[in-house]
Amino acid sequence: MWDSPWGPGRPGWHIECSAMIEKTLGLPIDIHGGGIDLLFPHHENEMAQGVCAGHDHGQGYANYWMHNGFLNMAAEKMSKSLGNVALVHDLIAQAPGEALRWALLVGHYRAPLEWTGELIEQSKKALDRLYGALRRSSEVEAEDVAPPAAFMAALEDDLNTPAAFAELFGLATKLETASGKGRAQAKGELLAAANLLGFLLGDPETWFQAGVTDDLREKVEALIAQRIEARAAKDWAAADRIRDELTALNIEVMDGPSGATWRIRETV
Repeated sequence: MWDSPWGPGRPGWHIECSAMIEKTLGLPIDIHGGGIDLLFPHHENEMAQGVCAGHDHGQGYANYWMHNGFLNMAAEKMSKSLGNVALVHDLIAQAPGEALRWALLVGHYRAPLEWTGELIEQSKKALDRLYGALRRSSEVEAEDVAPPAAFMAALEDDLNTPAAFAELFGLATKLETASGKGRAQAKGELLAAANLLGFLLGDPETWFQAGVTDDLREKVEALIAQRIEARAAKDWAAADRIRDELTALNIEVMDGPSGATWRIRETV
């Protein structure tokens, strides 16, 4: 506090940020971020007062200023003051972390985003498609390659995540349609690009069984055991009936030389 002709003075929130940047980070910083509502007056005042005081040393405050759109819930800005916040530890119980990350990045960061259950479900389906491509190419060993140029160009274009996501889908299609060594390269490019954004980090089979409860797992295993017995007894009608029961549970059974395995059906 200090005395002034207008009464006691104190540092305001604009000068606080300028001081913290110069003292703890050094100028210029790489990225200065914040919500679109901070563009004016906070960030403009923050920059103006520092430049006018000569504190930027002619370098500027930041190489890049990035302002994100509002995250809305029920058409209102999500904020603690309104009490309409969604906490990560609650959300993670409803959907995989990768699906939440996809939901946050599916739109451009400068655009507003409406947070809904439908958005999370659509994000889960998008990742089902990518993980499905990996699962159907499980026999292919991915090449150790860098993310493709088109994917990186999208990110370098003002962090254009919608365009980057489109490239991921294109790589998944390439993986499923390529042949020979082309599949190994496509799989490597898909994993390299997706991993850079924090996606496709898990095992595809684990991804598709993420929503399986212990009760469902026990029921499925019991039905598969019954089906194995029916097939051994050549009771094809019973085996087909059990398969239909599994299908109704959204379970896909794969018969192989080493026995039957199962998984949750992919979302179409």
